[in-house]
Amino acid sequence: MATGSWHFQMAVHSILSLRHGLNCNLPIEIFYNGEADLNQRQVQVLKQLPGVSPIDINKVFDLRGTVGGWEIKPFAMLGSSFQEVIFLDADVLFLQLNKKEKNPEMLFKSQGYVKTGTTFFHDRSIGNGIMEAHIWTQSFLRHPTQITQQTRFWKHKSSHEQESGVIVVDKRKSFSELLTACSLNHGLIGKKLYSMFHGDKESYWISWEMNQSPYYFVPGYGGSIGYFHEVILKPPFDTFDNARSSNDLAVDSQPMIGSTSLSTNIDLTGKYVCGGLMHAGINAQVLNYNSE
Repeated sequence: MATGSWHFQMAVHSILSLRHGLNCNLPIEIFYNGEADLNQRQVQVLKQLPGVSPIDINKVFDLRGTVGGWEIKPFAMLGSSFQEVIFLDADVLFLQLNKKEKNPEMLFKSQGYVKTGTTFFHDRSIGNGIMEAHIWTQSFLRHPTQITQQTRFWKHKSSHEQESGVIVVDKRKSFSELLTACSLNHGLIGKKLYSMFHGDKESYWISWEMNQSPYYFVPGYGGSIGYFHEVILKPPFDTFDNARSSNDLAVDSQPMIGSTSLSTNIDLTGKYVCGGLMHAGINAQVLNYNSE
């Protein structure tokens, strides 16, 4: 896990949920980017939590302040002392659905993970793909594998493919791929990637594809946990920001849709879920959700 002051309380909540709600005893390393992320009091709070080790990323890598925010995530996975890593965003909460399997340890046992050393989760479908991002990605992924050719992004069905709130990696099988992910989240290349995509999310499957290495996506796509809202979406409008729901809830807060441009002749009036991002496990039951 990586966190800063903004998500500190969420990180503590997530850890306590794992320890006391799910009886998960896996050791936990919390990476942070020096005093710019966490003050000494916050570091001491983390040290007092059972089985938790806060780690200043600058004492592992000589980054000299060149990364921050989402960029730190692949470096945290690479710099972790664990051979097998389950990376969680600070706002991710796992749900206990199977008393025989402890969450999130069950992620180490899926056939996809055992075979490839990875477990990735799909994001929700948003938009139909940004042409500039497609052109840029295809400029260096000249011979995509079958896995990549089947993605929504490659088929121009979604601008978003991967959600990086939960990433599972066996570094014994994926060391060079993680190095590639670090490169894609750093320096000028990182700036280019972030201009094309929403943060670090797509950098992982792209890194595995660049190495022509197999990777595993859990079947199914991101959903939402929340409340139904009746939303009025009648054309003409240029963006969801210009439409309003029947209870004055801004449509761009509806997470199943997001804020994006649409054709002006589509009527999307109906009920939509307003809530946090949810993922199902390989058994198609709710596995985790992002509380923020």
